[in-house]
Amino acid sequence: MFRKSIKSQIRISLSQKEVYITLLILCFFVTVNYFGNVFEYKGRDVVNMYAPYKLITISEYASNFRLFLIYPLIVVLPAGMSFCIDRDSREINYLSVRLGLKQYYFGKLITAFLITFMVFTVPFLFELVINCIAFPLKASGDESNIPYYDTVEAIKNYIFPALYVKLPYLHCIIGVFLWEISAGIWGTFAVAVSLYVPKFRLFVFIPVYLTHTILGRLDDTVFNSRGFEILPRDYMVIHNGINKNYPLYLMFMALIAAISIIITWHRSRRDMI
Repeated sequence: MFRKSIKSQIRISLSQKEVYITLLILCFFVTVNYFGNVFEYKGRDVVNMYAPYKLITISEYASNFRLFLIYPLIVVLPAGMSFCIDRDSREINYLSVRLGLKQYYFGKLITAFLITFMVFTVPFLFELVINCIAFPLKASGDESNIPYYDTVEAIKNYIFPALYVKLPYLHCIIGVFLWEISAGIWGTFAVAVSLYVPKFRLFVFIPVYLTHTILGRLDDTVFNSRGFEILPRDYMVIHNGINKNYPLYLMFMALIAAISIIITWHRSRRDMI
């Protein structure tokens, strides 16, 4: 029954304009970054260019400040408002009778993860493929002007540093998928919160944005003094060499996922009484 619920809701979600608006926004950033790289490295020698995997939009070597500035908003767009759309269109009445309330709510949660994951995956994997075609694979330059010792220390702070040294392209692909998993978790959190959001859809954006803002404040006032970062952006960007606390971040994302499940369980249980 869960499979039927997920299939039905994926089909409905893919017909909603919010999915394609998000895709267009992400593709815009990818396109701007790609052509920026084309014009910047046009005519350069291979030894003075970054490797193609370092040129994708979500790499530390790219100019992605504006993308992460609006990230807490666009991560909600693909599926975060799907429950509100179902409620306003009364689609929820049909689906809950056909699938059952529990199956509907948890199917909605899983669908939100899958849709957000897919939307945030396609543009960046496509960008990596295009970069590998457009730029020389043998490029090995590093224009950061960071001393060799500091570069080695920075690599140690990457997730899976040994994999990066041996298979940097595979490391990049895994980094993209980890970025999408994070996006999927935030998308499910937005859906879970929307189960108790009043009529106005705008309120769905507030919890995710507020959480990122609070983490930013804590990062500046608490965690920096302890020698590591907790800002989500620092963990989602590939090739970020600052000191991080991965166990703490994984625990936090697991907490967000658990809160989403608990909220959804509570709402389904309440409506079945």
